[in-house]
Amino acid sequence: MNFAIGQRWVSQAENDLGLGTIIQVDTRFVQVLFPAADETRNYASEQAPLMRVEFAPGETLSSLEDFKFVVEHVEEMQNTLIYKGKRVDNGEEVSVKEIMLDHHIKLHTPEARLYTGNFDRSNWFSLRMEAHQHKAALESSHLQGLQGARVSLIPHQLYIADTVGQRFSPRVLLADEVGLGKTIEAGLIIHQQLISGRSQRVLLILPESLQHQWLVEMLRRFNLRFSIFDDQRCEAEMETAGEDAVSPFDSEQLILISQEWLSRDDKWQKALLQSEWDLVVVDEAHHITPENESALAKQTELNQLYKHVQQIGEQTKGLILLTATPDQLGHFGHFSRLQLLDPNRFHDYEKFKQEETHYQQIAEIANVLVSQKSFSDAQYKVLSQLLNDSTSIETLDKYQSNKDKAELAQRLISDLLDRHGTGRIMFRNSRQGIKGFPERKVTPYPLNAPEGYPNQASFMGLQPETQHDSGVTENNAWWNLDPRVQWLCNFLLENKGEKVLVICAHAQTAMKIDDTLFEREGLRSTIFHEGMSIVERDKAAAYFADEENSAQALICSEIGSEGRNFQFAHHLVLFDLPANPDLLEQRIGRLDRIGQTETVKIHVPYLVNSAQENLFNWFHNSFNAFEQTSTTARIVAEEFKQQISEVLLNVSEQSAQEALIQTCQTRNLELKQDVENGRDRLLELNSSGGDKAKQICEQIDEMDDSTELMNYIGRVWDQFGVQQEEKSTFSTILHPGEHMLNDHFPSLLEDGMTVCFDRETALSQEDQHFMSWEHPMVTGVLDMLTSGELGNSSVCLLPHKQLPPGTFLVEASYVLTTSAPKSLQLHRFLPNTVIRLMLDKNGNNLADKVKQGSLDKMLKNAKKQMALQLIKALKDEVSVLIEKSEAMAATHAAQIKLEAKDKMLTNRQQELNRLTALQKVNPAIRDEEINYLQQQIDNSVKEIEMSQVSLDAIRLIVVTQG
Repeated sequence: MNFAIGQRWVSQAENDLGLGTIIQVDTRFVQVLFPAADETRNYASEQAPLMRVEFAPGETLSSLEDFKFVVEHVEEMQNTLIYKGKRVDNGEEVSVKEIMLDHHIKLHTPEARLYTGNFDRSNWFSLRMEAHQHKAALESSHLQGLQGARVSLIPHQLYIADTVGQRFSPRVLLADEVGLGKTIEAGLIIHQQLISGRSQRVLLILPESLQHQWLVEMLRRFNLRFSIFDDQRCEAEMETAGEDAVSPFDSEQLILISQEWLSRDDKWQKALLQSEWDLVVVDEAHHITPENESALAKQTELNQLYKHVQQIGEQTKGLILLTATPDQLGHFGHFSRLQLLDPNRFHDYEKFKQEETHYQQIAEIANVLVSQKSFSDAQYKVLSQLLNDSTSIETLDKYQSNKDKAELAQRLISDLLDRHGTGRIMFRNSRQGIKGFPERKVTPYPLNAPEGYPNQASFMGLQPETQHDSGVTENNAWWNLDPRVQWLCNFLLENKGEKVLVICAHAQTAMKIDDTLFEREGLRSTIFHEGMSIVERDKAAAYFADEENSAQALICSEIGSEGRNFQFAHHLVLFDLPANPDLLEQRIGRLDRIGQTETVKIHVPYLVNSAQENLFNWFHNSFNAFEQTSTTARIVAEEFKQQISEVLLNVSEQSAQEALIQTCQTRNLELKQDVENGRDRLLELNSSGGDKAKQICEQIDEMDDSTELMNYIGRVWDQFGVQQEEKSTFSTILHPGEHMLNDHFPSLLEDGMTVCFDRETALSQEDQHFMSWEHPMVTGVLDMLTSGELGNSSVCLLPHKQLPPGTFLVEASYVLTTSAPKSLQLHRFLPNTVIRLMLDKNGNNLADKVKQGSLDKMLKNAKKQMALQLIKALKDEVSVLIEKSEAMAATHAAQIKLEAKDKMLTNRQQELNRLTALQKVNPAIRDEEINYLQQQIDNSVKEIEMSQVSLDAIRLIVVTQG
């Protein structure tokens, strides 16, 4: 070794000493000062376990004079090095002697760690390379954000999430009928937007009754932690942040507020309007409605809730509205919500109504395409006018003359979707079009009212208990008189072991029923009403949901019919009936949902000769509303509102009731035919997803069936020292091990946790965490392995009888990276890509012949002393091979960049051309979308060209005698 005073060396035996400086040299010994550790070592010159430290151009170093600089070239003077380059802070040219380098400089690069003897075991090298590859596959997958959610694989939900979630600014109305999973769709979109980097700040606006349910669902299904904000939380955040704080909403990325809170106009609501959001989601959006058309047109006298959502929507790129009943508060209310999403497209209510009149014409054409039949001359002419461009007309001509019409039909349907209706902005699936729903069976229970209890003759309304005057006598209280209460007691006793959901109109009614059930029969029930706190409601729902020692019945006020999912129960008791058909459907929809495994049994007790009996007969005979979903019942109810009030809810002759029922039944059949004729078939086709939706499910199902994740993460747990206990084939109990490599392992709970790799198990056992490539533990592990130094340097032995001992191979892992912002979504086309090389001593690349991982089981970790000797002996030859590998990696990188650019341009230019052409015939295509896409293309080309390849890891393999 050629030692000189002032040179920098590191100890291979004691890597933690840091950068050492030669302070004395003689013929036999060398003395080294390690300032960072305040230690001095004396070594025999011939056997010193030291490695010379030499930095290369391009590296960033720190000086003892407290500045950083980038090395541009290196000079040697009297056996010491001088590093010349430019300061990072001001660009000034500097010349720094190696003795003036910061003592705390850590050697992280693969070559530096290898040459200084700071290497890892061989399997860390393999785990690191695979981590890069798994991460790249995840980032470039079009299913990113969909596969990892703890949800059933339901085609239409995944299709909507896939379609909407990949938009740069999703502005849509999710209007699936009750029970079709709008919350799941919204959660999938949020998850996809966040995990892909398209969105970072998300705001949820919900009815107060649903806040905690969403909080739990977002965490349990998507591993997303939202925070509920109200006045108290805002005050606390401002106190914590201090005087410099601008807004309490800057403290969190994922925030949840109630619609009731947003309806006020105080200082915190104003602060919220000043905050920036990437995505805003509003549930039960039918509550967001202006008073009337005039108020909206003049932008005056708007209610605060609509006004605030309107203001937030105007300054937020992404806005998602959810409602199962878009027309519940009138057709104009539906238009006003579409206007929130796209005021340019939906600016004229009269024009909107006129467009809807063409749905029947388009529906007929869509039906021809679905059935893959040929068009008549008249239909051909209409479709030609609707498509209105040469390319689509050419496709239409091929469709007419071609026997195999399937693919051409899909292209024409896609063209129609782009040009007409609300297909780009609204998604609505109906139970009629989606399979998987249970049967519904209703059973009425006519009961005689006791003397003196309100009935049809004395009561002008629907809830007799609210009108009963009990005086001062407890025995005369309504719950002791009303036969529905005793009927309910008997029903629960007869159906012990069955879960029963009971819904009534008022909270006071629910509380008295709950008390009476326990007092009379000791029955276990619990209540759920608007007077309870969110936590109390959740406890009640959980008590009802538990399988053992739980409530048999949950007694809900009307609040129980909105948003909640109780599909584990199969019995629904309607203690009273609402006059609104949509509200009746919402009640039934708590049990009648996709995933319900049994027939939903609906039980309706009512008093004979009462308004409730009349209402039951009207619902059942006019619409069959209990056993089938009726989309037209609400319209009939509006048309005959006055007659319904006079005949059904007040005193009337039996003949008048029967006549009204017959009239409503006839009108309902007419409306159903009109709806069928005028169905927005394009909207339905676009919302369900068809074959594409099935393909998404099949692809995710295929990923679920793979054991690749289970095998990889199992090796990671072993290496990090995570304690594992097999619970079942696909479930494992994890605990922090006593000798873990790190104190912290991503997302591992201190008290341990149970994880599973099977979707069905995860859905049925909520205490188990569903492991996927998108779970925070897995993504955390991939980030940890790809961002640190662990595994980037390794020395190992290959016992082999056919190869000469002393033969060596250098396995190098290069990574092509881009620093593009996540919002550019460049990783879809150019993720951080591994380039693997395997060089023999002559510089030949054997990577194609020696497949990745093929040697791993044969490799042995070299003992420290032997590894140091091998490194010292082979350093010069290895350095030459690394130089050769850099040139090879650069050649590979150039080809990868070229392919990525072609792929990106093909994808985005095609979409840009499509949108540009469509804008001429469809005003739903915004200039903002086109300009954004063009900017994405231009910036993506620049970022791809600027991407760089660098050595990520190196493994030295030396052959020994087998």
